[in-house]
Amino acid sequence: MGNASSAVEGGEEEGIDGDDGQDLMGQSPPRSPGRAAQAPLLFTPQNPMVPLQKPGDLLPMSNTLIQNTSQSDDIIYEQGIPAMITWSYGGKEVAVEGSWDNWITKKVLQKSGKDFTIMKVLPSGVYQFRFSVDGESRYSPDMPWVHDEFGNAFNILDLQVNISFTDI
Repeated sequence: MGNASSAVEGGEEEGIDGDDGQDLMGQSPPRSPGRAAQAPLLFTPQNPMVPLQKPGDLLPMSNTLIQNTSQSDDIIYEQGIPAMITWSYGGKEVAVEGSWDNWITKKVLQKSGKDFTIMKVLPSGVYQFRFSVDGESRYSPDMPWVHDEFGNAFNILDLQVNISFTDI
């Protein structure tokens, strides 16, 4: 009656036939087993990747924690730690010198508004430094500082890296 499925005649199921008696369903490509039709992707899928590194900076890729902290200290020592040094007390020309290169060079800070700044990338450690403001040695009172045995004041830059690993 209202059944649109095939009728059984002589023990065989009848398919949907064209005028010439051939099965029209046989002309369409087969569907993938167990998969519904998918819309095309609108973007290219991205797989997470490790950034390219220089041959000397290759790190072992593993999900285990680094057990040897001296090895991790060596890695940080090679790459350096960025540190922003700022002078906020005026002046026309401001430079900085420090123990990071044994007081050899003075680097001029860039003026940004009323402040002078420089970015240094240094190995892990504790450094002393001082500013040269218009030719006069100065220290910044709002940063850690110390006096040496001669009464000279220096700022302290502490870039010690304390790594502790905990079980996940």
